[in-house]
Amino acid sequence: GEAKKRWGRLKDNLTIVRAEATRRDSMLMSDVGVANDEHQDEVLHVADQFISFVTKEVGYRRTTISPESKLYRNVQIVVGIITSANLFFVSYKIGFPTEFTWFSFFFDFACWLLMIFGCITESVTWISDPSSGSGGYEKNPTIIRRHYIEKGTFYTDLVSVLPLSLLYFTFSICLPVIPWDDEYFFALQGVRLFSFPKLYNFLSTTVLNATLRAGPLARMNLIVFFVILMTHVFACIWFFVGKVEGYGVDGWVPSRKLADAENGWMHQYLYAFYFSFVTMTGVGWNLEPETNLEIIASLLFAIVGISVCATLVGQVGAILGNLDAAKQAYEEKVEAVSMYMAYRDIPHHMRDKIYKYYEYLWERQRSMRDEDVIGDLPAAMRTEILSSLYAKYLKRIPLFKDIDEAVIRAFCTVLNPIVCPADQYIIYQGDLGKEMYIICNGNVTIEVNDDVVGSLGAGSFFGEMSLLTSQKRTASIKSTCICDLLELTKEDFDKIMEDFPHVAQKLHGVVTARKQSLVTTVEKRRKSITASQHEAAAKAAAQHEAAAK
Repeated sequence: GEAKKRWGRLKDNLTIVRAEATRRDSMLMSDVGVANDEHQDEVLHVADQFISFVTKEVGYRRTTISPESKLYRNVQIVVGIITSANLFFVSYKIGFPTEFTWFSFFFDFACWLLMIFGCITESVTWISDPSSGSGGYEKNPTIIRRHYIEKGTFYTDLVSVLPLSLLYFTFSICLPVIPWDDEYFFALQGVRLFSFPKLYNFLSTTVLNATLRAGPLARMNLIVFFVILMTHVFACIWFFVGKVEGYGVDGWVPSRKLADAENGWMHQYLYAFYFSFVTMTGVGWNLEPETNLEIIASLLFAIVGISVCATLVGQVGAILGNLDAAKQAYEEKVEAVSMYMAYRDIPHHMRDKIYKYYEYLWERQRSMRDEDVIGDLPAAMRTEILSSLYAKYLKRIPLFKDIDEAVIRAFCTVLNPIVCPADQYIIYQGDLGKEMYIICNGNVTIEVNDDVVGSLGAGSFFGEMSLLTSQKRTASIKSTCICDLLELTKEDFDKIMEDFPHVAQKLHGVVTARKQSLVTTVEKRRKSITASQHEAAAKAAAQHEAAAK
């Protein structure tokens, strides 16, 4: 309370200071005759910063929650699970004969507390408002509460948290005139079923967004869960109607055996679940309602069944279509390539290489380019994603080892991922170098004058000297398997050097040292090969002489 009083006094004083600053600023702009919006914004910004600082110092803060916070997401998950459990267990206890247990009582009490906490969380969560100027959210607690009350879900949430069953339990103990009945207790728990709109909102937002990230099979699981939930609820409704009207009195519940305890709850539930499923999907069972309650239940079955079937067919068709779309596009591409190779009479060994190349793209899902996925993102976010993917490879290269992070991010944005087939030359000795390459996956061999002088694996690089010297290639590079490479062209390299001229001077020294080291390595390899050849020739001559003798 004292903190609130201090906050109120400070807020009033700061409001006066801010108004006075705005007035003096307006007078100054009027005297000068020039609008000075930047100065005014700076004064107001300083005042807002001071208000935030004082608010933090006095320790008073209006409690609101961001919908992007971890707390809000965790609360949504817990409330969603509790709501699902309520729909399953409460509907079962209402529809089927069930005895009171202390577990049932404490479970209902725990669900009630968690649902109240969920309602409170909803009433203090920021609401989306692009015009608010506060990051796209309205953060005023009064406006947030008013918005929650005006929403239709507020009233269903209010009914769902009414503690009717708990009050009945308490009064039946304290007031002997109120008799205890298990069915009354479970029936009063039926108010929890009014939380279905909250569950639907949870499934259509939090869970749906998660399944969209996980893929079409996860969306299929969500649909299956929803169908099972609806089938379960209507199975309980069907059995409840039969219990109210009397088992076996008419054709609603066809056998009195369903009401016998000796058959067990499993037989009753499976029979009701089967009836509910075939009725909602329209694949069987013709209802013959006779009483008003049975007619109402039949109409409800028909309306919901049509909706569920239409949704199920549409969603499953869309998911299967999306699953087949990528496969169909791949098959069409391979078919077009096959027709082209047959038309051009390409040799069969080259055809095998090309087929394996496309099989690799399909298996590794590499046919999707970076710009196709992240091309629509803001430039800063796109740069951050590409840096997280490629910066680790650039930092291994001596050429880029000690340069600034800003330069590394600039290079990451221009790297081009490519896939090289197996047994394919990537660069040729004697060609003018215009690209360098980084090996992300795979192996290559280094050839000088058709002699293999070395090999490189994942994390290695080659062709970096051509970026600064524009000299001819001193060696050929050939892939030994399908390789994932990152390509950096000289054109992109020169553009970045124009933006960071101080880096170009540093790189020239690195390239000179790298060139000398490579020349030394090649000469040693050549001498080793020559010595080995001479030794092999001498050994062969000795063997020939010995054989002649």
